[in-house]
Amino acid sequence: MKIKPQYLYPIKQVAEYLNVTERNLQILAKKQGRKKVDNRYLFSGHEVLEMASVRNEKRTEAKAKKNIDKRILRLINSINDDEAIVQVLTSFDNGNHLEEFSQEEYQNFIDRLKEANYLEQRIAEYKEEIERMQEYVLDYRNNIEYLKKSLDKQNEQMDLVLNTIRDRSIIEATEKKIIKREFDI
Repeated sequence: MKIKPQYLYPIKQVAEYLNVTERNLQILAKKQGRKKVDNRYLFSGHEVLEMASVRNEKRTEAKAKKNIDKRILRLINSINDDEAIVQVLTSFDNGNHLEEFSQEEYQNFIDRLKEANYLEQRIAEYKEEIERMQEYVLDYRNNIEYLKKSLDKQNEQMDLVLNTIRDRSIIEATEKKIIKREFDI
């Protein structure tokens, strides 16, 4: 039977065309709130073609899903390691994903990972060394500060000794009358 979009069709013809029961179409018409014409529901050819298209899409999806399910089952059955299958499926279920590497890419990845771990260890060692060097620098700064204060004290003592020697020389010179006293003038 050829459906024309501009014609109206009764439930019996639509049911035959779509290969569904008349009762299902009556329920659909009632859900959609259709009005009865001559005490029967009518569908336009356009609606019938649309329903047929939707049914075909659903059938195609169902077939594809069934084929995919069969393919998945064949793959699962071909793998002899049940534990690996469970591990992979559990990983996917937990939101993880799987990456595919060639053997060479995988080896490069492992090498880079080892290198990264080594470099991370070296960075930690360098940080420790930097901390030790900072402690040495702080010790040297403290020593320099101490020596600076010590030299300042020695300078003060040297000035005191020089002033004492000068004063003593003046006293001895005045006693020997080599220098006239300033207050005698």
